[in-house]
Amino acid sequence: MLDLSPSLGGRGMQSFSCSKLKLDSLFVQWFSLSSSQHLPPLSPRKSSGPSSPFSLSPIAHNSAKLGTPPIFIPQFYFPGTGPGAAHKASADKVDAFFAVYPQGLSLDNLKALLKQVFGLPTPLAYPLFYKMAPGEEGLVSRAALRAWLDRAGFWGLDGPGRAMEILRAPGSAGVTPADLKPVLAGILISHPGLEFLAESPEFQERYAETVIHRIFYSLNRSGTGVLSQRELRRGDLLAALGEVDAQDDINRVARYFSYEHFYVIYCKFWDLDTDHDFLLSRDDLLRYGNHALTFRITERIFSQAARPFSTGNPAQMGYEDFIWFILSEEDKTTDTSLEYWFRCCDLDGDEHLHSSELYYFYEEQLHRMECLSQESVSYFDVMGQLHDMLNPENSTYYTLGDLKRNRAMAGTLFNVLFNLNKFVQFETRDPFSARQEREEIGVTEWDRFARQEYQRLADDDGEVEAVDAGGNTWGASALEPWRDKTPFLMARVVTGAAYIERARWGMAKRLSVRDPVPSDIDIAQSLDPLPITEIAQSLGLDDDDFITYGPTKAKVKLEVLEKHRDTPNGNYVIVAGITPTPLGEGKSTTTVGLCQALGAYLGKRAVTCEFNLHLTGDIHAITAATNLMAAAIEARAFHEATQSDAALFGRLCPAGRDGARRFAPIMRRRLAKLGLEGAADPDALSEEDRRRFARLDIDPATITWRRVLDTNDRFLRGVTLGRGPKEAGHERESGFDIAVASEIMAVLALAGSLPDFRERLGAMVFASSKAGEPLTADDLGVSGALAVLLKDAILPTLMQARFLCFYQEGEGWKEGRGRTPDCSLEESIAQLTLEATPVLVHAGPFANIAHGNSSVIADRLALKLVGPEGYVVTEAGFGADIGLEKFMNIKCRASGLTPSAVVLVATVRALKMHGGGPAVTAGRPLAPAYTSEDVALTRAGCANLARHVANAAAYGLPVLVAINRFATDTDAELEAVREEALAAGARAAVVCRHHALGGEGAVDLAQAVVEACAAPRPEFRFLYPPEMPIEEKIRTIAVKTYGAASVSFTPEALASIARFTEQGFGNLPVCMAKTQYSFSNDPAAKGAPTGFDLRVREVRASAGAGFIVPVCGDMMMMPGLPTRPAFFEIDLDTATGRVLGLS
Repeated sequence: MLDLSPSLGGRGMQSFSCSKLKLDSLFVQWFSLSSSQHLPPLSPRKSSGPSSPFSLSPIAHNSAKLGTPPIFIPQFYFPGTGPGAAHKASADKVDAFFAVYPQGLSLDNLKALLKQVFGLPTPLAYPLFYKMAPGEEGLVSRAALRAWLDRAGFWGLDGPGRAMEILRAPGSAGVTPADLKPVLAGILISHPGLEFLAESPEFQERYAETVIHRIFYSLNRSGTGVLSQRELRRGDLLAALGEVDAQDDINRVARYFSYEHFYVIYCKFWDLDTDHDFLLSRDDLLRYGNHALTFRITERIFSQAARPFSTGNPAQMGYEDFIWFILSEEDKTTDTSLEYWFRCCDLDGDEHLHSSELYYFYEEQLHRMECLSQESVSYFDVMGQLHDMLNPENSTYYTLGDLKRNRAMAGTLFNVLFNLNKFVQFETRDPFSARQEREEIGVTEWDRFARQEYQRLADDDGEVEAVDAGGNTWGASALEPWRDKTPFLMARVVTGAAYIERARWGMAKRLSVRDPVPSDIDIAQSLDPLPITEIAQSLGLDDDDFITYGPTKAKVKLEVLEKHRDTPNGNYVIVAGITPTPLGEGKSTTTVGLCQALGAYLGKRAVTCEFNLHLTGDIHAITAATNLMAAAIEARAFHEATQSDAALFGRLCPAGRDGARRFAPIMRRRLAKLGLEGAADPDALSEEDRRRFARLDIDPATITWRRVLDTNDRFLRGVTLGRGPKEAGHERESGFDIAVASEIMAVLALAGSLPDFRERLGAMVFASSKAGEPLTADDLGVSGALAVLLKDAILPTLMQARFLCFYQEGEGWKEGRGRTPDCSLEESIAQLTLEATPVLVHAGPFANIAHGNSSVIADRLALKLVGPEGYVVTEAGFGADIGLEKFMNIKCRASGLTPSAVVLVATVRALKMHGGGPAVTAGRPLAPAYTSEDVALTRAGCANLARHVANAAAYGLPVLVAINRFATDTDAELEAVREEALAAGARAAVVCRHHALGGEGAVDLAQAVVEACAAPRPEFRFLYPPEMPIEEKIRTIAVKTYGAASVSFTPEALASIARFTEQGFGNLPVCMAKTQYSFSNDPAAKGAPTGFDLRVREVRASAGAGFIVPVCGDMMMMPGLPTRPAFFEIDLDTATGRVLGLS
């Protein structure tokens, strides 16, 4: 029997006219309401028992009420009959209703019909009732209803299909938010759990709005704002409406309709909206959960990365937008929330979360931990464990699918990245409580949050505490567990090899931009570098692979090379430049910017190898070692000149306590050179052998070893030694060189291993004997001591590249990619952001007076660490005519390594100078020619660029030109350089802005490098064979590389060449000491001069390093200070300890 009574369980409205008036009145009120000016009322509580679905009573967690929604499957099997018969049965039931009510059906009758005939929730009667357009009597006729049911094909539809036809407007493809308003209006006026809102129509509207937005948040997976039939079918809306039917307490309907949920959302919004304009600014949202969120994630939300704001204004978040935010923030396990936060964290929009993106957000968390004086959690420690738990399909990044497969840990990942409060809660959670929560069937993270928040709000007597997003007061007590415990994630050291393999190359962080670019010292002092241990871990180095020098530097042990012996080398990229101005053209910044672009933006394994040694005191060790040898030379010459053979031998091999003489271990090297390898007892040597052993017989006129100093001091270029009273008669003319020009620096840079380093030190020639034999450090017996002085210097120094950029527009800071200010715009303080790229800093020879490249050991080490798919970017000093030429013919011969590509750095400024522009002088303003457009002058100077391109291509390598853009360059000038570079034979020519934008400004260059390294190329070739005579090698370089017509030698130079050839050094490559400001030996000869004579003034031998040094023109090996040295600007702030004045 059908229940045809007008009342549904006593809850039906008693007359249609009353119900219709209530509905009409409610809609009129909604449309006329202004923004609410106070908080909504609390939901009334019943004394008979808990009314909230979040109470701990068993009934609150009834799985039938709160569990997984039922799945609707259309009927497809009709036993004993066909579908037509089932449709006829439904039609008969409809007719039965009209038989009882022949005048028509009231709203209550229609509810009963929908529920009993079609199995639909009664709230759907409200929109259907209005579709029937009832007359003044408020009754739906049989003809009207049957016509609509037939027209909609209602008989053959399943539940979701029928709901779709009822809800959507005629001709619409789906259900819009407006289509749900009649449903909510009916629920508000009829449900007993919402009767208390009858006197608060403004909150009826807000409640309805909140419910509708929650429905679309969960169901509208396409994000179109229109619910499709597929979305309605897959969702749980009908089940939730069924619960509304079944429950007198609306708060037991956790899905969408709970008033307590609405109350929490609305109060949260109200608390943040301090001016009550129903709009939230960035600063408003930053206060959410007592500043639970980071600045960076807030900026991403307001960049509308997750979804466009409903307000249409990126600076203002509306109530709908806040609903999406709070639902996503408080339950990070749903599809919608995971997609919301994934889009926020995906800075480049490539649908992958790379390590650089994750670190970008986590860096601020680290900063916040430090500000709270909490023990920071290493990025690799925390992310390593999460990586193991999430187990992504591709170890180099996370996808949205990876996160959805492990929802619980995905939420933890996002909390770790940008919600410090929840991170602390997770770290200090009680495992037993966490297990209890997991066992609460059907209760979501959002349910738990709303339960706690509503209870707090309901119990609040008016004194509002600052609470975090989990409802807990944020203060010292909340942090106490962190102080006393070793949290789960903190305690674990990352061992996930797959994660380390990915994360180590994503350390480079994308950065913020500022214009104009600050000074170098401002950049260095404004940024806090990562702990060097994290940089080491990013390279896959174990703790015993390096030695830390404070928090920001480390020495990498040479044993790492042996550990990675079988790893194939990566791509080897050398950065050189055109002939520079005295101001420099940005070759070093290009080297680092390219490496950061490869790592942070292209996701490649990348390491920079640079040369500069002051950092860990290595250059001072080289200075001490060089001067120790100089002192040993002078002392040995003095003692040989003042002692007899017997006295000299006796002092070199003194008798021990037992009366026996012994050779020091280092002496066996000289004995072997003299053919006395078997000599064990000094007393057994003949008198002649004793003399030969003890007396080096140094020819003072042939001493080439000079003392060094790491200070520019022109008055030390020439000095007289031996002016003390006891050294009278032993004076000698000599001089000082700059430390980076010393042979020991070159030995350090060219040694391939520790044994090779030791042998090269011993082979260094400092003079000839009077018989014409070369004398070495081994002969002097000092090479072992030199090795000890340099035992740490031989280890490459691991650091990180640091770039800082800003960009300001108008009165406020304009955001660069992924940039977030560290404070409000009104405070006008920019955030200083760091891109951290691993850098191996080792060796520091100048290219104009030495061979000008980083060490072979550092390059080999980096090539192994990056692996076959990685990139090592290193730099050749000054212009390619000297630094690159020496890299190819000296360094590559010594290392056996073959470069993959050449990057040639050029600037419009330098090319204008080479085209005939005015002189460029350091410390003086640039002439107008350099700050205004002059395409013709730029093109004229490209002759210099073209020669460098041709020289580099001659080695069989692809050449790419990096045009380092300055602020005064115009597009026309840059395009002219690009055209000339390509015409000269460059594979690519790319305009770069890495100095202003960091790695982002070198992305195009990095892409060109990747393509060049992947392309087939001719066989690498040297400029000359090693067996070529020394004079011919010098001529080959001068003619083929510099463009000289001839080479002239002083008599002293020719004599040195003859002596070195006779001593067996004729097969060594040559290392030209020449001005860096011209292809010729005349610094004023700009452009691409030809037909000149190159004058070689003197020739030195660096036998230990393995090259001959021709000194050309007036080249000085010791620079001098200018009239106004830079030290005028340098000082120490005694209040802060900060260095001032470095540029």
